[in-house]
Amino acid sequence: MPKTKRENQECIVRGKKCESIFGESSTCFIASPDSCEVALELEIIKQKLDAAGIEPYIAVEKQEPQKDIFCEKICSKIIESQFCIVILKEVAEKPNANVYYEYGLMTAFNKKIIPIRPEGQSLAFNIRNLDTPGYTEENLGTKMEDAIKKMIEEEEAENVQHISNFLVMTGPSFLE
Repeated sequence: MPKTKRENQECIVRGKKCESIFGESSTCFIASPDSCEVALELEIIKQKLDAAGIEPYIAVEKQEPQKDIFCEKICSKIIESQFCIVILKEVAEKPNANVYYEYGLMTAFNKKIIPIRPEGQSLAFNIRNLDTPGYTEENLGTKMEDAIKKMIEEEEAENVQHISNFLVMTGPSFLE
């Protein structure tokens, strides 16, 4: 028996019914600045996710007219993803507010997150204490592959634990 599905009952912003299921899809939500500004990073991340059988979901690349951008393109996709990646590459004089907002949502929803930043780039004061590995063009592929593998292994270990807990609760009669 896999882990119990957890539904987000109510939108944390609009107060309306939500019904998105945590971890329901085999996607990884990627928060990033404009995709043309981090094209190399996104290409490497996409390759590593594809190799692991996980579909990358990059909100800045999605054109979905007539949809509620916040609910249907960002919030629900964060909730439904297996885990998230945040690219904290500053391409302008000030941090990208959307990326930090999405990072905050991920944190509020207790999602597993892989935050990355270019080596040598300092972080905003309110996230400096979070473990945020630095990368170079040369080592990003290896770092992402290792981090994605770790996320998948943690998910599998959690599933095994949920099954074990279920078997303990139901007793040996379940197996007969």
